[in-house]
Amino acid sequence: GNLTNLKHLALNNNALSGEIPTELGNLTNLEEMNLHDNQLSGAIPAELGNLANLNALNIWNNQLSGEIPTELSNLSNLTRLNLHTNQFSGSIPTELGNLSNLEELTLYRNQLTGEIPAELGNLNSLRSLKLFGNELSGSVPVELGNLSNLEVMELVGNKLSGALPQSLTMLTKLERFNFGGGGLCAPSDAAFQAWLQGIEDHDGPTCALPGQREALVALYNATDGPNWTNNTNWLTDNDISTWYAVDVSDGSVTALYMWNNNLTGEVPPELSNLTNLEELDFNDNQLSGELPQTLTGLTGMRRLQFWNNEGLCAPSDAAFQTWLQGIEDAGGPTCAPPPPPGQREALVALYNATGGDNWTNNDNWLTDNDISTWYGVGVSDGSVTALNLGENNLTGEIPTELGDLTNIGHLEFGHNKFLSGRIPTELGNLTNLTYLSFNENQLTGSIPAELGNLTNLGYLGLWYNQLSGEIPSELANLTNLGGLDLGENALSGQIPTELSNLTNLTFLGLHGNQLSGEIPTELGNLTNLTELNLWGNQLSGEIPSELANLTNLERLDLNGTQLTGQIPSELANLTNLTELWLGGNQLTGSLPQSLTMLTKLQIFHFWSESGLCAPLDAAFQAWLQDIEDANGPTCSE
Repeated sequence: GNLTNLKHLALNNNALSGEIPTELGNLTNLEEMNLHDNQLSGAIPAELGNLANLNALNIWNNQLSGEIPTELSNLSNLTRLNLHTNQFSGSIPTELGNLSNLEELTLYRNQLTGEIPAELGNLNSLRSLKLFGNELSGSVPVELGNLSNLEVMELVGNKLSGALPQSLTMLTKLERFNFGGGGLCAPSDAAFQAWLQGIEDHDGPTCALPGQREALVALYNATDGPNWTNNTNWLTDNDISTWYAVDVSDGSVTALYMWNNNLTGEVPPELSNLTNLEELDFNDNQLSGELPQTLTGLTGMRRLQFWNNEGLCAPSDAAFQTWLQGIEDAGGPTCAPPPPPGQREALVALYNATGGDNWTNNDNWLTDNDISTWYGVGVSDGSVTALNLGENNLTGEIPTELGDLTNIGHLEFGHNKFLSGRIPTELGNLTNLTYLSFNENQLTGSIPAELGNLTNLGYLGLWYNQLSGEIPSELANLTNLGGLDLGENALSGQIPTELSNLTNLTFLGLHGNQLSGEIPTELGNLTNLTELNLWGNQLSGEIPSELANLTNLERLDLNGTQLTGQIPSELANLTNLTELWLGGNQLTGSLPQSLTMLTKLQIFHFWSESGLCAPLDAAFQAWLQDIEDANGPTCSE
């Protein structure tokens, strides 16, 4: 606080904790303060309102709490106020409307309450207003239509309600507008809808017209609506778009999100009258009986989920099953005979081996109920087809009996944190698997070569475990893989050149291991890759120029991999790159002039102590300055 001549303070992206010192209010010459991406707590000191020369206050992504100080309204030179992703509470101060130079106001992902102040309509210079992910209520003020320079407005994920004001059609520069959540909706009149359609990126419901109310009333009556966990606005005269869990577009119901809402009884056949229904979620209720055959008339259905009920199941007849199979995202049990021998036993073995009594959710497990009612178990034609037990406090080791579930297609044990031991080689028998995730556990030992038998896999996630040994070359047999994440383990040895056979990969994560040797030039064959993460290994040699063949690549992270040599000029072919991380290596020389072709680059880190630097010429420096987050040295004269 004694550095009274300080103009720029940047302590962001560290692990700082504790409170913001009040003494920072003494830095009256300060023009920019960056404290974001730390672990700071407590309230914002009111003394920061003394920083009359401040242009930017960036303290997002901390653990700050309390109310936003009204004293911040004294910062008349402020152009950027970014307080998002904290724990602020209370209302948005009306005094912020005095910040006439403000261009960017981001308060999203906090716990703010109350209404949006009409005074924000005074911020004539504002280009970006992001308030999403709070608990704001009330209607949108008509005064926001005065923000003639606004380009981005995000209101989604609040408790706002009512129709958007017609005054918003004056915002002719708006490029992104998200307003879903709560009971907020867009007027259905032609003028407002024409304006809304002219916005390149917009998302939110249209206020519903009468017409489908009767089908919703039938659902309410058939499933004990008065005792639902949440039945806000149901059977009221409010527009049905304000009824809890109902989405409406152009006057028709398009989605019903009734999961975990204490529905009982049976699904009524009248739901088939919702002819434009696209999404229907009945997961985690107490519904019973068969889904009505009339649902097969809903030809636009894209998502139907009905897991974890008290016997609700899909008819097993061919016509219904054909309709069900045509739905892009369908999940729930089929009314079928008991499972074949071995299925229940494998699940019991899993329960006993992984501390089932202490799972976060073990509903119906080990009961006499059909295994399709056991939490996280998907069944089709009597066989287990899915196990979704991620983030469920599984502990202990994975039992070998899982290898008996030969019809399983989806296996999700990720984010249990305390699942330990080796990956059973018997999992190589599960040749119908299309998805396998053990991410974020404490698995040890090597990756079984037998996983190379799972040729139908579209995703293999073993990220953030304690796996060791070399990457099996047999994984190259998984030619249907779109994502392979082996990052943040203790894998060693060289990157197998055979991985270049996985030409369907869009994501390859080998980061945070102990891999050595050179980057295989053959990785240049993975032309569908959009993300390649190799950071934090012990690689050697130069960056292969063949990586320039990955023209779909959007993120390339080679940070801290001990690479040497110069940057290949061919990397300029990666014109879709938005992130390029080259820092913490032993790279040398001047960055190639050709990199200026990377016009989409938003993050570029090339810091190094071995001589890598950016050319001094004006064209290169102008390109570098246009990158939002660029970090690295400039070549000396």
